[in-house]
Amino acid sequence: TSLERSQELSRINKYHDTAQAIAALKLQRKSASQPDLILIDTNRMDDSSLADVALLRSTFAGLPILVLTADTSSQNFESVIKLGVSGYLLKDCGLQQIKRSINDIIAGGASMDPVTTQRMFGKLSTKCNEGGNYSLSKRQLQVLQLLADGKLKKEIAEELNLSYHTVVMHTRYIYEKFGVKNVSAAVSKAIKTGIV
Repeated sequence: TSLERSQELSRINKYHDTAQAIAALKLQRKSASQPDLILIDTNRMDDSSLADVALLRSTFAGLPILVLTADTSSQNFESVIKLGVSGYLLKDCGLQQIKRSINDIIAGGASMDPVTTQRMFGKLSTKCNEGGNYSLSKRQLQVLQLLADGKLKKEIAEELNLSYHTVVMHTRYIYEKFGVKNVSAAVSKAIKTGIV
């Protein structure tokens, strides 16, 4: 594939099913050559695909997961996000967007398909209660929304005209209020509770 031929990515291992991937990743973990990211390429996010994501997430909790799919269902998108993936892209997004998303996720960010994300937020907006029960300020809600859009902290700082340190402090406060430790968990909780 085009991604496999990319010179920007140092090494890509391809597996045809989850069992094969888990076996290989466990061997790599023993040899201290674990990958930076797991990319799941699937046409539909059916129950089997969701189970695969859940299994990979629980087996390799420290590895970020990017899902590449043709599935535009808001319900399946929400289900995948709740599993704690770091990215969800539609297959028609293009090679450059996939590469950008991989780099953003490896750098600690998240990457979500903007159309699917907007549709999901539109459905949840009726449940939104300015900050919910978490006492988030307007600024913290803005930071949370931009994190959900897949922006890195330095990009959020530029967009909101804040210092990087201020964005980090807002993010820490959000994590503390939500009882989570990373961006994908914060976004998942925000979606689940209808905050963003």
